[in-house]
Amino acid sequence: MTPEQSTLVDRLRALLDGEGEVREVRMFGGIAFMLRDAMAVNAGKTGDLLIRVGDSRGPELVKREGAEPSTMGEREMGPG
Repeated sequence: MTPEQSTLVDRLRALLDGEGEVREVRMFGGIAFMLRDAMAVNAGKTGDLLIRVGDSRGPELVKREGAEPSTMGEREMGPG
């Protein structure tokens, strides 16, 4: 685990503490945090953050500074 990823993982653990059943799973080249068996957030090796959001919020949130749609290779991932 890189130092950037380790810092992010520690912060996410603290934020998700008390949210019920949370599991950590290696996914998408990072550490995914699963809530009720669905990925909520993923901490990437370089400190990047992949966040699952509701389909209707995606277009609004991607306009924020530093945000961009997620891609897998050259393909953009679906809404949310």
